[in-house]
Amino acid sequence: MSNIANGRYAALKVGTTEVKGVTNWSLSQGIDQVDITNFSSSGDAREYMPGSVTNWSGSINGFYDVDEPYMYSGFTPGTQINSVKFYVNASLYYTGSIVLSNFDTGADVNAPGKWSASFNGTGVLTYPTSG
Repeated sequence: MSNIANGRYAALKVGTTEVKGVTNWSLSQGIDQVDITNFSSSGDAREYMPGSVTNWSGSINGFYDVDEPYMYSGFTPGTQINSVKFYVNASLYYTGSIVLSNFDTGADVNAPGKWSASFNGTGVLTYPTSG
């Protein structure tokens, strides 16, 4: 049987403090690509080579917890948040600094208050090591 991470034990922390109410997070990682299309390129297709600059971004979603300080000051667009830990399970996590690009919240008479935030990573994203 494989050892698949159970999302039940995932979390989001800033430093050592867990952000309350988070229901999910996602990370997207990429690398810039350099267009090397030239007059000799075959067919009518562009050609690319890997660049040297990586990038990463993502989103965080959760329930609006009125006792969570990040709801009032931490999740303001344009804010840089350092030492963010994206836990895959109880012991494995990605670490990096983020700059928030959006923060959305809303209310529904038939549901708990929800929020979502999107961000860009700034600097290197550190990968988890085996636990």
